[in-house]
Amino acid sequence: MANEICVLYHEAVRAEVATLTKGGRPNHVPRDSTLDAVDASDRRWFIRAAAICLQEGADAREFIVAQFARWREASAYHKKFLIPQPHHLGKLGARVRLLQHKAVTEVRRSRVVAIDEQPTRQRFYVEERQLKGMARVRREDPADVLAEEPERFSREFLVHKGVWEALKDIWAERTER
Repeated sequence: MANEICVLYHEAVRAEVATLTKGGRPNHVPRDSTLDAVDASDRRWFIRAAAICLQEGADAREFIVAQFARWREASAYHKKFLIPQPHHLGKLGARVRLLQHKAVTEVRRSRVVAIDEQPTRQRFYVEERQLKGMARVRREDPADVLAEEPERFSREFLVHKGVWEALKDIWAERTER
């Protein structure tokens, strides 16, 4: 697992640097970075990071994603480019960052509501805004917009608006393509 963390860490560093340089080549990050290729000090930290992963029941990818996500937040706060170094991965702070990331991820997952469970008003909010925007730009009635371009909207939205029976043939014909 330590080798996997090492490889994923170097890939993540390359990706962060490439993002910062807008696709430029991050030449200072070695391409083939395995546990055997790094020095003894870094190797020790990657092994400690693997121990943290095993203790917390996380896989290597989740661990690295957590570390880089929390450092990215710190970068935004301090308004400078920060990335974790290998010695940051084997300390107590790495465990805390992993647990914080797991908690944030769990909260986000708990907020996801199935479409059928959403109130109708929230469920069709985006399509309603799209319809109003198109009507405003064209200076037409929303009913005329629905009649001219029913394929821009979902079947459920058209049923909700009460125009499905009138537009189902046009909608089916245009969405088959």
